[in-house]
Amino acid sequence: DATHEVYSTLERLRLEKDDPVIVTKSQLKGSLGIIASVDVNASIATVSLFDYPEPVTLPVADLRKNLSIGDLVQVVDGVEQGKIGWIIALTDGEVTVWDHSTSQE
Repeated sequence: DATHEVYSTLERLRLEKDDPVIVTKSQLKGSLGIIASVDVNASIATVSLFDYPEPVTLPVADLRKNLSIGDLVQVVDGVEQGKIGWIIALTDGEVTVWDHSTSQE
C-alpha cells in the first residue's frame, strides 16, 4: 500500500554506516548484514553480509533496516513525526512504538 511504500522509501534514504540491514531483493534476498558505506548520489551501499565472505555493493532499494523489538527509534515522517520510543511490536511491515515520554503507543 502507499503508506508502506512511503515508509520503505524514507527508511532506505536514511541508511547509514553500521546500520543492520536485510536484503529484500536479488539472489541474496533474506541475507542479513551491516552497512559498511553508503553512496547517496549513486543510491548504492556496501554491505558486510553475515553469510557471505566479502562485502557486496547493492542498490539501497534492495535493502531495509533490520529492526528488532526493543530498538530505540524516532519517527521521521507523518502525524507521529518526532516521536521517540522503543519498538514493542513488528507485524507485517508495521512497527508499533512505545512513546517513553507519554507512556502510550
